[in-house]
Amino acid sequence: MSANCPPGTFYRYTKGYRRVAGDTCHGGQEYRYEALMYSCPVEEKSEFLLYSNRHQIHRVKLGGEMRDTVLVERFLQNAVALDFDYKENCLFWAGHSLWTLSNASA
Repeated sequence: MSANCPPGTFYRYTKGYRRVAGDTCHGGQEYRYEALMYSCPVEEKSEFLLYSNRHQIHRVKLGGEMRDTVLVERFLQNAVALDFDYKENCLFWAGHSLWTLSNASA
């Protein structure tokens, strides 16, 4: 990512036209020649898939080298529902046998 184009901002992409110096004409088909505004690229985060076999919670990194990692194993009983909070980097799961909702930082 470029330092002069931070995420969440925009940059001008010209179509190759520029207004002649001193031209005061407005309207018409000006939109056909104006520069476009594109959003600056954002940092790409690695994609992953979470799954449970009821006794372990796994994370599989996607793309390139696919790697399976066990995230939670101890004290896990019948984990039937998973959710992940990207902002807080936190994993949540619900256990069927204990009727509990648990969490852990991933």
